[in-house]
Amino acid sequence: MRPNVLRSCLALGAAGMALAGCSQGVSSLGDLAETGPAVAFPLKVDPSNRYLVDQHDVPFLIHGDAPWSLIAALTRAEAERYLQARRSQGFNALLVNLVEHHFGGADNKNGAPFNREGQAPFLAPGDFTRPNEAYFAHADWVLQRAGKLGFVVFLFPSFTGCPGTEEGWYRELKANDVEACRKYGRYLGRRYAKLKNIVWVAGGDRNPEDVRAQILALVGGIRELDPDKLWTADCFRENSAVDQYGDQPWLALNAIYTYQDVPGKCLGGYFQQPARPSFLVESHYEDDFGRRNGDDTRKQAWLAVLSGACGQFFGNLPVWQFGNGWSRALNSPGARYQAYLRRCLVSRHWENLVPESGRRLLPEGLGAGADRKAAAVTRDRLTGLIYLPAGGKVAVDLSALEGPRVRAWWFNPRDGTNREEEALATDGRRHTFSTPDGGDWVLVLDSVAHEVSPPGTRNIFAAAPVN
Repeated sequence: MRPNVLRSCLALGAAGMALAGCSQGVSSLGDLAETGPAVAFPLKVDPSNRYLVDQHDVPFLIHGDAPWSLIAALTRAEAERYLQARRSQGFNALLVNLVEHHFGGADNKNGAPFNREGQAPFLAPGDFTRPNEAYFAHADWVLQRAGKLGFVVFLFPSFTGCPGTEEGWYRELKANDVEACRKYGRYLGRRYAKLKNIVWVAGGDRNPEDVRAQILALVGGIRELDPDKLWTADCFRENSAVDQYGDQPWLALNAIYTYQDVPGKCLGGYFQQPARPSFLVESHYEDDFGRRNGDDTRKQAWLAVLSGACGQFFGNLPVWQFGNGWSRALNSPGARYQAYLRRCLVSRHWENLVPESGRRLLPEGLGAGADRKAAAVTRDRLTGLIYLPAGGKVAVDLSALEGPRVRAWWFNPRDGTNREEEALATDGRRHTFSTPDGGDWVLVLDSVAHEVSPPGTRNIFAAAPVN
């Protein structure tokens, strides 16, 4: 969260950027609102250790938004509006602080850590041994409502915060001894043991370092009374959960946080041993610091999921902190692009994709810089996807796919449309494809032996059983 101290400094100024032309209401995405079967929580790790599945073993693509201040910043009515909007846009995962230290939202007159009802999380400031029942009762409602609407919540019990800022609970963690942190953990474990739509997240924007003992005590306290939930950890940028917590038996998922090299870090996570599902927990946010926009968040998302990530989180300012204009910003271009991405992926067996790391599918390699491509082929070699972030030409060895011929499609990640190319022989010769224009495109290749609908037009998981 708040990738570095710059976000704190620029948040207020950026909150009023762009988006002024959006309507006040939240527009759904028409047939993009189709979200597939109901999720049978709790989630679990597939035996392949590459992705998550629900209790019916239906693959679960982590397709998340980052409403960090959801619990502290909004009333129930506002939280309902947010959840319904993101559900209609196809999101299924949320990144949330259970207790918010700094960003209380534009309409929270008390400011963090108080919620909109004026309740603080602790009866004495920063005393983890004295949780406030009234505060957590509101948190209960938000988490339960999210679950009923099909969201898994990646929940931070005490976000530590970026070094050099007051964004998290680092000072309080240091002030509370190990036993106090364990007691707080037991309180949370007892409270949320029966809530099935939670994935716990340790840390937050910081490596554990001198509060490692407190963090591990908090984790241990939760696990004493809530032993079955999945865990991951969020660390300082350019670190993954495995880098800092890889020795912990509870670490089930590898969260990757990077600005510098999304495809490289995701490839590294995929091939790391022992294998764990890896996902992009954070990179650049739309309309946040660094002049990044929806085009940037679209590109990093595609680079992640075709480089081995089992999903990724999108973020938008002002939505992540519920600053001024957050309701209008729910309609941002970045949110629409996320819907197109999900729609394309669930029309194919994304869970079986193996990312290209050599030169099997792309004999000239993945490229570098702004032209860095991402590519993956399913284990059965029936489908391949290639993302070209800068358009142009790409040479493909079609023999990497099964069968005598392949059908090729261009999927437009900017508007969700597709166009079919002629079927081609997989005779071992290279074929050079050219994108329809100079924007980014996804080349979808399907063996003709594999009958499929055009990319983005059918959710192949929608016939799965429901609760």
